[in-house]
Amino acid sequence: CIQQKKKVDEEINDFKSNMELQYNQEKKETIEKIDSLKIQQKELEKEIQLLQKNIFAEYASIDIDDTVSSEEYKNKLSILRLKEKEFIKSKKALVITSKDSAKILNNNIKQILRCFQSESAIIVSSVTAKKLKHSNREIPDNLWAQLEFEIKNNMAGCMELLQDILDWMEKERTEREIVVRSCKKIVSQLKEEGLLEEPEKNQMVTRMKEYEEYEQFRDEILELVSMIIRKSQRSRKEEYSPVITRVIEYVNENYTKDISLEKCAEITESSYTYLSREFKRETGMRFVEFLNRKRVNKAKSLLIRENISMKQIVEMSGFRNYNYFFKVFKEIEGITPREYLAKK
Repeated sequence: CIQQKKKVDEEINDFKSNMELQYNQEKKETIEKIDSLKIQQKELEKEIQLLQKNIFAEYASIDIDDTVSSEEYKNKLSILRLKEKEFIKSKKALVITSKDSAKILNNNIKQILRCFQSESAIIVSSVTAKKLKHSNREIPDNLWAQLEFEIKNNMAGCMELLQDILDWMEKERTEREIVVRSCKKIVSQLKEEGLLEEPEKNQMVTRMKEYEEYEQFRDEILELVSMIIRKSQRSRKEEYSPVITRVIEYVNENYTKDISLEKCAEITESSYTYLSREFKRETGMRFVEFLNRKRVNKAKSLLIRENISMKQIVEMSGFRNYNYFFKVFKEIEGITPREYLAKK
C-alpha cells in the first residue's frame, strides 16, 4: 500500500508539473499576443491621427477642449457661428473636435450646426459639408404612418416623433429635394387634420422652397408644431378648470413614469377626493382610465413603428407590468396588441 501510494503521489506530482508547464507556456503566449495587439493598436492610433490631420488639412476645424469657463464657452460658440458662415461661402465643411464627446454633442452646439458623429468623435456639419455625399433614401413608411397616428391622436407627443424623423434625415444626410418634399408632406398632414389653415400652409411651403440649409427646414417644422401645441394648450385651458388643466398637462408630460392621482393632488394642492370627483365630472373619465388610454395610445403609436420589441413598447408607454399592459389594451381596444399589429 505504501509503495502504491508513493507511485500515485509521483504520478500526481508529474501531472501537476506538466500542467504547470503547459499553463506557463499558454500564459507566455497570451502575454505575447496581448503585447502584439497593443503594438497594432498604437499603429492604428497613429494612422487615425494621420487621417485626422488630412481631414483638417482639407476642412477647416476648431477645437473646444480649451474652454474652461461659461464665458469662454459663449465666445467659442460665437466663433463657431462666424466660421460657419465663412465656410458656407467657401463651400467647405467645418470640423469640431473634442476629446469629450458629450461636450461636442451639447445642444447649444447642435443648435448652431446640424451634424453627425463619427466613431472618432469628430463632428462634421452635414449642412456646410458640400463635398459630402447626400442620400436619396426616402423616410420609411412606418415613420409616416406613426406620424399620421400621432397627429390624429396625440398632438402633444408629436414633437418627439418629429425629432426622430428630422434626426433620421440628418443622419442620412438626405438630399435637399427629399427634405423639401418631406417637410411639405408634414405640413400637409397638419393641414388635413385642421391644425393649419390653407394660407399658413401655402406661406410655409413658399418659404421652404428658398431654404438651402438643413437647419432652416428643421427649425421651421419644429417651431410650427410648437405653435400648434401651444394653441392646443390654450384651448384646453378654456375647456377645463385650472386644476384639471394642470393635471392633464402633468399626465401628458409624465405618463411614461410611475404617476398617480395622489401625486396629482399633491402638485395641484388639492384633496384626493375633490380631485377624483372633479376629474371625472370634467373629463367624463376616472383618472386611471384617462391615464391608461393615454398609455395605450402611445403603445398603438409604437406598434405602428414595427421595429420596436413588445418589451420596449410596454416600458416606453408607461406600463410596468407586461400582463397588465395586455389586459388594459384589450379592455380599451377590444383586441390584443399582437392582433392590433397584425391588423395594421
